[in-house]
Amino acid sequence: MEVIVKNIKPTLTIDCINENCPMPLIKTREAVMKAKNGDIIEVIGTHPDSYVEIPMALDALGIKILKRIKDDNKWNIIFNEKPNVRGQCAEGLGIILSDKNKKSTIYKKIDKALITGLKYKNKEIRFWSIFAVGTIKSKEAIPYLKKIIKYDHTRLKGWWSLKKEAVEALNIISEKE
Repeated sequence: MEVIVKNIKPTLTIDCINENCPMPLIKTREAVMKAKNGDIIEVIGTHPDSYVEIPMALDALGIKILKRIKDDNKWNIIFNEKPNVRGQCAEGLGIILSDKNKKSTIYKKIDKALITGLKYKNKEIRFWSIFAVGTIKSKEAIPYLKKIIKYDHTRLKGWWSLKKEAVEALNIISEKE
């Protein structure tokens, strides 16, 4: 879903120059997670496949592409999103990172972003961030999950309560490797 809009001023820019797959897509999902409602995100890159893959992923998430620019070896993709998209990104990041090295830089950055998602007001972002921290077995998320279990009985339409999801995530994190 692409809409060309003139004079767009991004509020968040992601530099993926000289980075190969899957990093531009991972950074794009991470940026969507960190974005505030109404943010306009710009991804700048050089990897040709990512110029094709990122718009396909954004379209699958229902994210509106505002502008695409490609010249020579560099490209820009500018878009904005809705809070439910951040929830979907949290879920995707959890699945992508489930078997990654917990000591890697990318794991640590995304773990931090997912923990931030646990604190959002939007219940969909919180729910899918809970799912993701459980999937990646984030030990750092344990105190936040315990707080959600104690205080957050919100229910996500079509799913179950955040408390129930947090109990499940805590059980997964506590399992022996």
